Amino acid sequence: MRTHTGSSHRAGRFLVAAAPYALAAAGSIAAAGLTTAVADAVRGGSTAGTDLLGAAVYVTVLAAGAMACLGRWSMSRVLGALSLVALLAGAQGSAWLIPLLALVVVMPAAVVPGRVDRRLASAYAVITWLPSLYAALSGDGDFFRGMIQQLGPVMLLIAIRTAVPGVRPRHILAILVAGAPWATTAAGSPIGAAIVITALAIAWGAGRLSRRRLQVTT
Repeated sequence: MRTHTGSSHRAGRFLVAAAPYALAAAGSIAAAGLTTAVADAVRGGSTAGTDLLGAAVYVTVLAAGAMACLGRWSMSRVLGALSLVALLAGAQGSAWLIPLLALVVVMPAAVVPGRVDRRLASAYAVITWLPSLYAALSGDGDFFRGMIQQLGPVMLLIAIRTAVPGVRPRHILAILVAGAPWATTAAGSPIGAAIVITALAIAWGAGRLSRRRLQVTT
């Protein structure tokens, strides 16, 4: 209550909305790291260069995501906290995992994210991981850095979420925060930033239009 992050505060409600998407993004990054490590080991024929502690962190993050899918958010937060501590202590891993896992750890303990957000977050994790799977199997690292692969899932998720009745701005902000690891790469220049803003505006408009049509139909 002193930090105003309880379920009755705006910050707390945002954390509840952001937690599943942040965990989905962290899980996607962890899965990408493991996929790349395994693919490199298979191609090289040796696991001598594999960072076992970093791999353990990735596995723990994925376990946290699995617990969240099963509705066991208390265990998910514990696993997320362990991963966060390991990363802060120097374990190798994507720097984006730290803020994403922090959002999950500080989520109010007395509430559970909505069913819609949990389902969309699970799909989001898979969609954002698929390009890294292709890149790992083919050895084409440039594919994962493509703008469509970075912005496409974020745009799609925003369009779907804004079409659902009862949407709030905090849900859209939560999706944007979770999409930051991918969107920021495309926004590395003024032109890229303009493309990002335009794409998100189109996604928001498409979702709102779909929602209005749904309301008129019902």
